[in-house]
Amino acid sequence: MAAVDDAVALYQRKYPRKEAGNRSSFASFGMPVRDIDGKKFTTPKAGRKKGKSFSDREEKDLRSTFKELARLYGEDNALQMVKDLTIVLAFKRNYFAPSLEAFSEVFGEEESKAMVQQNPGLLALPPSGAGGADSVTDQTMQFSYLVGYTRPFGPFLLYGLLFLLFDPFLEYLTGIPIKTTITSALGL
Repeated sequence: MAAVDDAVALYQRKYPRKEAGNRSSFASFGMPVRDIDGKKFTTPKAGRKKGKSFSDREEKDLRSTFKELARLYGEDNALQMVKDLTIVLAFKRNYFAPSLEAFSEVFGEEESKAMVQQNPGLLALPPSGAGGADSVTDQTMQFSYLVGYTRPFGPFLLYGLLFLLFDPFLEYLTGIPIKTTITSALGL
């Protein structure tokens, strides 16, 4: 299966394994000793080895997760989901089928598959419980398509949004009516 190899290679290129180094001496500097309810925190000591990060996964696990995705959504769709959101291979694969069932109860199977393909981040939802797949609403479907549509334009939309948010501040600082100038130039 070439798709599995492609997905695993993509994941390993984006999230390379890091060697477990020692914690620095200031890793726990400024950390409180007790929680708000009085429970004592356990803080790592300097010189101890760091634990694994969320993205540290064995190749065997990555392959199993991709195979589960391919079983539920098809190999091509699974590969596209990995390309869209590579960290999806680190999600709990035992959530995938029950979450798809929960989505299907609300939206139907084909619509649910299309929704998850648009927003692979939904694969991280637990099947039930607080914020789980069994508590989705129509807004989940709408935002899924919004995420899928805007993903290719992500960096441009981010800068555009920041410009719109800071536009009144920039107009105030410079005294130039930026919004009025742009809308008149566009003929709006």
